Amino acid sequence: MDSDLTGGTDFSIEYVPNADGEISSVKVHGGSFSDTLKLSPNDKTIDMALYVDNTFTEAYFMNGRVAMTVPTAFSHISVSYTHLTLPTKA
Repeated sequence: MDSDLTGGTDFSIEYVPNADGEISSVKVHGGSFSDTLKLSPNDKTIDMALYVDNTFTEAYFMNGRVAMTVPTAFSHISVSYTHLTLPTKA
């Protein structure tokens, strides 16, 4: 199976702390896709879970507040799962 995609696919979160007591709007990215994730002042971490299959990755930010399916390059790894939790305050 050939793919036009080469190399890795980037998944990222553009987090900048907001003033206390306000809802934050955070940009999240997966490959060429972007969306806005809303964070409550009560959120203490930002969670990102990635389910990687042969030709796509499902990304879930904050348990599905934002979800995306992103085409990824074919690899010989059949299925992989990664979960990352980052604190919202230093």
